[in-house]
Amino acid sequence: MEGPDGALEISPEVMPILEAIHQVLAGGTVEVKVVHRGNPDIFNELKRRVEQVGQEANAINKAAGFYLTATL
Repeated sequence: MEGPDGALEISPEVMPILEAIHQVLAGGTVEVKVVHRGNPDIFNELKRRVEQVGQEANAINKAAGFYLTATL
């Protein structure tokens, strides 16, 4: 999200990715092409965080005995 308070909009760079996710959730198939790679340190940190949240969600759900966390 970007823009001034009260007028936030989804970044034009992110919108195609969001639309692709919607297609997948609706049963469609998409292709992803990275045109220019970003900062590898930031990329690796974001990847690590996704893996960590998955591990933490699984641990919480296992301890609870049911899905306590939201899933996508």
